[in-house]
Amino acid sequence: MNWEMMNAPFSALPATCTGCKLKQMARPFTTKISVGGWGNGGPGKGEEIEVLVDTGAAYTSLPKNLLERLKVPVRGALKLQMADGSIIERSFGPCEVKVLDRWVGTTVVFANEADLPLLGTNTMDDASVDVDLHGKRLVPVQAIQA
Repeated sequence: MNWEMMNAPFSALPATCTGCKLKQMARPFTTKISVGGWGNGGPGKGEEIEVLVDTGAAYTSLPKNLLERLKVPVRGALKLQMADGSIIERSFGPCEVKVLDRWVGTTVVFANEADLPLLGTNTMDDASVDVDLHGKRLVPVQAIQA
């Protein structure tokens, strides 16, 4: 993983890490999450990983080797449109992820080795967290059920 890119200009960032709120920030930011396989995660069972918070990505994208080690099952393939307009195909599956001390079930994408690990908006919604643009951090929010 190439975290030197965090100090690169936005134009130098890969297409997988550009998004609405990301472009508004002076610099993107990362956070740590824990990842567990479906049914074998939970407190004390996850592996911690640093991810780029990307409000332009729908899905959380994690290294394929990590997900395979945690025995996350592949449920199919998704075609994903990148910021440059290109279409890629990646496997996906169900996974347990801890964001801000909240374990949630979410769909994750099996990322290639060259891809940066990303925390996408679906997982942020699942965990009831949002992005504080000024503080460059995740904050808990009240879920709405209407």
